[in-house]
Amino acid sequence: MKKTSLLLAISASLYGTYALAEDQLYAGMPTAAVESFLDKMDISEEPPEGMSENAPDPGLASFMGLDPAQRLPNNIAVDSSNAIYLPKMCPESFAVNGYEMAKFPVTVTFGDETQETQWWTAGTGTKGYVAGTGWLLAQKDDTWNHRWTLFTNTGVSIKQIVLKPLERKASGDNPGEKRVYTFDIGGKRPSAPAPAAPEHTPGSARGQFVKQTLPTAPSPIFTATYTDPVYTVTHDTDPQTNNAPLDGNTIPLNEAPKLSNNYRKPTHDLYGTLTIDFPTPVGGTTPIEAIDFAYIADTDCVLPVREGKVVSYDPQTNTLVMKILAENGGLAAIMQRCGANVSTVAGPFDLTGDDTITASLQLQSDCCYSLMNVDTLETVKLLKVNTNADNEYCP
Repeated sequence: MKKTSLLLAISASLYGTYALAEDQLYAGMPTAAVESFLDKMDISEEPPEGMSENAPDPGLASFMGLDPAQRLPNNIAVDSSNAIYLPKMCPESFAVNGYEMAKFPVTVTFGDETQETQWWTAGTGTKGYVAGTGWLLAQKDDTWNHRWTLFTNTGVSIKQIVLKPLERKASGDNPGEKRVYTFDIGGKRPSAPAPAAPEHTPGSARGQFVKQTLPTAPSPIFTATYTDPVYTVTHDTDPQTNNAPLDGNTIPLNEAPKLSNNYRKPTHDLYGTLTIDFPTPVGGTTPIEAIDFAYIADTDCVLPVREGKVVSYDPQTNTLVMKILAENGGLAAIMQRCGANVSTVAGPFDLTGDDTITASLQLQSDCCYSLMNVDTLETVKLLKVNTNADNEYCP
């Protein structure tokens, strides 16, 4: 037998004939090609046994009605600076799958320090994925207990993955469907009895920090940092959660042990960005049918229009300039309430993220004005002006 044929035969015996014609992963892969690859890899799995995301758990409840906070391992960090405020959780906010989260950015740093950003894409069923140059990350079914799975082509290694579901492009969605996503690391969790069971962010249910599922050893092969803490208006107005001790704390990597019961226990749950680092880059050394890295990372859904800030108002020309922060999407309108009569006086504005809008508006002294999130029909915070308890400005 020739040397080349012998090498091919050995390769086939080790990896199967599929290794002789490795699928190529690339940016812009057609959905059909991705689906064919994922079906071949069979990313379906039975979730691990354990409590459901929203089930009461009296066995773990403390006398205050709170489940114990989950202590973070040394390879997980949270940075609770630079808080972001959004109006409220989506209906059924905690049951999120890969398909729903389409249109958020994922940035990969390769072993040679070059970077690539691609956008999460909706697959079929409950699958979602992002494909780049020689790599693919996919997720199927509820993120609470179903893994995210990373594949790479031979010769492609990855040293960092940054996921930003809070920056999802919601501007093209239909009214009522504009939403962004966060990671939920747990913090304070609900417990029985339900009426006395505060959640740290009301509506978020349980959460869990990122956990490696493959490879099984060594473990862990990564470090992870959660940033961009997200607070909801509901959180701010809930008497059970609106107090300083429950604001997010910062927990660094490899923190030295402290003589405290609260050591490495997060006091907040929702974060908009997850950065996963690999001290030794993953991928590139195994045939593509091997999973390079898999992990569980829970996500939740949040409605996007978060606040408005009055930049200026010229009473001579009745010109209002306002900046509206909407996390890459949302519809907003300026409302006027005169007694019991409520009407739209400007908008709706189709927002793309950090928008500055100009509107012609003649303020009346016997009326009040507010900024409404059209998707939720609720008022949002107005900054740089004095407002009442309903977020209204009354001149």
